[in-house]
Formats: sequence, C-alpha cells, structure tokens
Amino acid sequence: MTRIRQRREPDPFLADRVVTRLTTLVSGLTVSTARAAMEAARVTAPVSLWALEDHLSAHGITPASSGPLQLLKLFAILDVEGYDVPPTACAACGRRTRVLSHRQDDGRICTPCAHRRYVRRCEICKEIRRITHAGTQTGICGNCRRRNPDPDRVGPCTHCGRVQRLIISKDDGSLRCQRCQAHGRPLHACADCGASARTQKITDAGPVCPACYRERHRPRRVCGRCGRSRLIDRRATTDQPDLCNGCYRGTEGTCSRCGRFRPGRKTPHSGFRCEGCLPRPLRQCAGCQRRRTVQAVWPIGPVCSSCYNTIGKHPARCPNCAETRVLTGTDAGGARICGPCAGARDYTCTGCGRAGHTYSNRRCAWCVLDERVSDLLTDDHGTSVAQLRPLRAALTNTDRPESVLTWIRRPRTRTLFAFLAAHPDDLSHELLDELPAAQHLHYLRKLLILADVLPARDEHLERTRTWLNQTLTELPPEHRQFVQPFGLWHVLHRARRRSHQFGPRTVQAAAKDRRYIHTAAAFLAWLDTHSLTLATISQQHIDQWIDTGPAARHLRPFIKWTNQRRLTTALDVPNRPSSLPSRFLTDEQRWTQLRRCLDDTTMPTKVRVAGALVLLFGITLTRVLNLTTTDVTFSKDAPTGITFGKQPIPLPPKVAAIVAELINDRGRPAPSPALSNHEAPLLFPGRPATTPITLQALSRTLTRNGITAHLGRNAAMLDLAADIPAAVLADLLGMNAGTTHKWNRLTSRDWTHYLQARTDTT
Repeated sequence: MTRIRQRREPDPFLADRVVTRLTTLVSGLTVSTARAAMEAARVTAPVSLWALEDHLSAHGITPASSGPLQLLKLFAILDVEGYDVPPTACAACGRRTRVLSHRQDDGRICTPCAHRRYVRRCEICKEIRRITHAGTQTGICGNCRRRNPDPDRVGPCTHCGRVQRLIISKDDGSLRCQRCQAHGRPLHACADCGASARTQKITDAGPVCPACYRERHRPRRVCGRCGRSRLIDRRATTDQPDLCNGCYRGTEGTCSRCGRFRPGRKTPHSGFRCEGCLPRPLRQCAGCQRRRTVQAVWPIGPVCSSCYNTIGKHPARCPNCAETRVLTGTDAGGARICGPCAGARDYTCTGCGRAGHTYSNRRCAWCVLDERVSDLLTDDHGTSVAQLRPLRAALTNTDRPESVLTWIRRPRTRTLFAFLAAHPDDLSHELLDELPAAQHLHYLRKLLILADVLPARDEHLERTRTWLNQTLTELPPEHRQFVQPFGLWHVLHRARRRSHQFGPRTVQAAAKDRRYIHTAAAFLAWLDTHSLTLATISQQHIDQWIDTGPAARHLRPFIKWTNQRRLTTALDVPNRPSSLPSRFLTDEQRWTQLRRCLDDTTMPTKVRVAGALVLLFGITLTRVLNLTTTDVTFSKDAPTGITFGKQPIPLPPKVAAIVAELINDRGRPAPSPALSNHEAPLLFPGRPATTPITLQALSRTLTRNGITAHLGRNAAMLDLAADIPAAVLADLLGMNAGTTHKWNRLTSRDWTHYLQARTDTT
C-alpha cells in the first residue's frame, strides 16, 4: 500500500521552530550548535523538517528508535558532541548504531535483527534460511523461489521469445524477462565513452553510463589506509577508516576450516569461511568436460576457471560476424561464435577495443593497469610526477599486466609508491636507504634503475653498508669504536676494491662480509662476559673462542686487522684446512638424474636445463644462473654449443633441444615489466628479467624435482678431470687452473680411498 504524503504550504519559519524546540528540550544546546547539527544530519529539506517538528511537538524527547530517521541522525550527532539525548540503539538487540532503517511495531531495528525475524525453515528445501516469499506454511527462501518460480510469472518473453521469469514493463505494460527489461530502458550516448547505454547520471557534459560513472564521476575521498584520494568501497566505522577499492579486502575473520584470519563470509551451517575454503558446487565444464567449480556460465555452458582464462585470452575470428572476439557460444551447426552473436556478453575492452578477457568494468588489464599506475604516480594535487614517468612506462609495457596489477594492489607496494610520489625532487638511493629494508623495496629499486630513474650501483655492496650503519646503532660505544673502523675501512674497503676489479658483489660474497662484521661484534661481547679486553687477550683466549663453533673462524680478518693496528700482539686464527670433495653420486645415480632431465617432460624446462648442465659439465649453480643467450652458439637458428670459458663446447642433441625450448619459452616471472631499453638475455631470468633468479630458489627447485646438484657436480668434475688435462679443462670450463689441478690430483689418488668414498655415499 502506498502512503499518501499530505502536501503542506511552504513555511519560511519552519527551521527556526525546529531549532527552538530542540534548544528547549535538550539541556545546554545552543542555537548555533543546533543549526550545525541539523546541517551535519542533512535535516534541511522541508519534508525532513516537517517530520521532525511533528514528532517533537507530539512526543518530545523520546528514544530515537521510535522516531523518524531525521531524529535518529540528529541524536547520533548530538550524542557524539556530549549532549544528554536518548541513545540511537536498536529496539530489538539494543546495539547502538545509526543504521536503523527498519521500522517495526516495537520501534526501529537494525538490519541484522530485521533479517533475523524472517529466518525460518523453508517449506521446500527444509533448511533454515531467510524467507523472502510467502508459502502455504512457513514460507519459501530466495534460492527455492528462483528454482521454483511462480508458474503465473513464467512464460515466453514478448521481446526475445525465451521462456523466463517475466516482469511487467513500465513502458508499455508487456511481459518481459529481466534482461530485456534492463535493455528496454531508454538508451543514450555516453558523453565519456560514446557507448549507447542507459544513463546513470546527467553531468554538465551530458549523460554518462554506469561504467563511466563508477570510474570517473563517482565521488572520491581520502583512503584511511593508503592516504590517496580514491573511490571508497568501505565507509568508515568505529573500528576502521574509509577504505578504497584497492585496500578493502572484504569482511575478515577467522576461518572455521583452516583457522587463518582472512577475508571471507559467513555460511549458513559452517560459520565463517575464508574465500579459499568456501564450498563451491561442482559441475561439468563445457570446455574441458571435467567436473570442476564454475567460474562463469556462457552460452556454451558452464566453464571452469582454467577454461575461462584460456578462452578469454585467446580470441578468434567469429564465423558469423567476422570480428575477432571471445567465442563463448555456438550456432545451430555447432560452430563457435562470439558472445554478441549468441546474445551474451561481449568481452571487448571499451577503452582500447582489444578483444579478450576483460579485467574490470569491461576494460582489459592493460587499460586498468595504465589508469592505476597513473593514479599511484600522481601527487596530492592529481598532477603526474614527471620524474616517475619512465617508471610508469616500464610498469605498463609488460606482457603480463595481471601480475603487475596483483603486485601494485598490495598495501606495502601502494604505500611505497605514495612515498615516491610525495618526494619526486628528492628521489635518490639515499632516500630509499632511509626506508626499512624489504623485498618489495629492493625490487622497486631495480625497476627504478632499469627505467633510468636512478643510476646503477653495486646493490649488494650498498646493502652491506646500510646494514652496517644499522648494526652500529645497536652496539655499545665501547664496541662501536672497533667495529665501525673495521667494517668501514677494512671489510667494505676490500669489498669495494674487489667490486671494481671483478664486478658487482654476489649474494654469497655480501653475506660473507656481513659475517665478518657480525663475528667481530660477537667476539667483543664474548670478551666482556670473560672480563677481557683486546689489550689483555692471549693466544689461549683465541683458541678458546675457536672451540665455540666452526663459525668462530670468521674472526680471522678482525684479528689480522687488530694486529696491524697494534691493538693486539702476535695473535692468529688459523685457516680451516681445505679439503677436496669426498661425497659424490655414483655413476648410476648421476646418469639416472641426467636421463630424467633429458626425457622427463613433466619437469620444468629451467630445471631440466640447469640439471643437465650441472650433471654433464660439472659447473656450479652460480655460473648457471649467469648464463645468457649470448653464451649459446647457434647454427641455422638452433643451438649447437655453449661457452663457459674461452671456447664453446658442443651440446649433445637432446641437451641442445631443451636449451632451445628454454630460450623460446623464456618468460618474465610476475611481475616483470618488459623494459625495451634493458632487454635481458638471461637464460634464467628473475624479477625483474634483467637479473637472474636467486641461487636459493634454483637450488630448492632442483631438490624438489629430485636433482642433487652439489653431489652431481662433484661426480661430473671427477669424470672430466680423469679424462681431460687440467690446463685444457680450465680453458673449457672457465675455471682457475689451480682448481682443476686439485681435481686432477683427486683422480690420481689411491683408488682404494676413492672407492671407499663412493661406497660411503651409497
């Protein structure tokens, strides 16, 4: 039943009368405060003022739950200001909230209580659900109503002819399905994108469609987490601030299945479930014919997530309209046709017209990435930062925009981009060094270097210097006076000199430098616990320190430094005696692993290539990581050899085949922008693609696939050293001649020791 609102004559003194009543009923309330509260509660329209005056004149100050919505908003504001007004609480549960939009006989109640009053056992599915439709007994839930619609409202649509649930059209009174009813609304040309669609809002430039309204015209506010002016997806509450669409992850809670605190939702029978543990029905996929969870329902039928991504990323020519689109339907003959020809959605980007899977709001991932990166790299006034434009080009020029979007969506990454946009003129390595060291910071620094925003530097050397400065702040002054000059003028000076001679420091070399400094600080602390100083220690104390563990021998550089400066006298930390390898793979084990690398196509290609090079040529994983495509010799576009030293080594045909497969499939791990000016020819690219993957990552991958790289390398070197002279082997593998001579001496030992060593490993 529609309530008829009585029309009243305009009253210019209506607002003054409401203010007078409020100041009379609420103790201590002034006229200015009452007017400000009414403005904040938006009680300014004549309809709101009449409703408020009628209630105040008839009932006075009563609980807000029994009054109109205008009184509810006004009392909530006055309560925050500290005035004595009735609390805005739910009449059912008593919870204090401003959202009491449901009126019952006992007063206004909150939305959860209103929904709870309609929760009963459905007379069809017999489950406890919210009842949305009347039935013969207890009622029918929404799911059952959709599965079993009213027969009187089901029939052929007067517009498309399909048998669907029908809606009475407001335009001509005809019965239409929901899709045709939505399409039957007046269409206008959007002033932004030019598409013919229904109008969401009339702007000064003209009508705009819903998609353009959400992206460009929806009001924006400052996000309470990232600090940027963005579209707000979650309004502020007492527990959290406004959250933009990038920071809001949905309702969070402890999953009743996995026990992790993650975004999710409540289920009727299992409590709160995270997104990964939510139950999903299994259906037969129309693409792969397997029973899997459904990602979307197309005209060809339900499709799983794998088929959804595969079909969406590979558009083809539609035989019906001759356009290149995503083929989601079939014609009468069973041929695949595009969505518009099948009466379904068109997966074509409205921004650039690219056919394929759309990422958000009918736009492809490239358009969304360009907009979001531009938004991240703008200052507080919305102006693009000129210094960061090369970084924007580096991030958007990628073959995998979804991966970059995932990376920039992380809160830590967004906070770091906001910091860069706020300090465009001061952007330097020194500015980034002031931030806490983290993996996302190291990766962004690499991107800035590759985009020519920052100059190149020896990254591991500079990280050691930053680590030393932080470590010195944690040491007592009596220790700092020794550790600081030792670290700066001995360890780092030697590292910088070797960096100029042999190239940038590796991860292992930088870790060794830090270990020297850390051992020196630990030794000084050990002296304090034994009431000793550098001037009073003797060789006996050094020997006692060495007995504490194998890591104690890293004290040798510090003791040599103290001897040179006469802080100590005649002290020595002996070197650990070098020993030749004693653990090897047997010939059977080595050749079995090598055959798996050559023939097992289920293993990743990079694992097969790395394992084959180590097991066949005996080179270390560190050298494998630094191999580039220029180290591979080609003949008629096919690899025939590889260079480790001065001369290329011929590759066996099977090894050459997997090397060619690796080069052809060499992709960039996510997120890895394609930087045209810094194209990396690495065989094992990391993140970004101009740097190799880490030694730990490759070693773990080999181990998971059953390849023992260290023992396999020892066995390969042993076989090579037994057949090839040391000088020739050094030239072929690019190794030091002294190292190959040691391997030759190992093969010329008494064979009983060698056989015993091989027997021990088995």
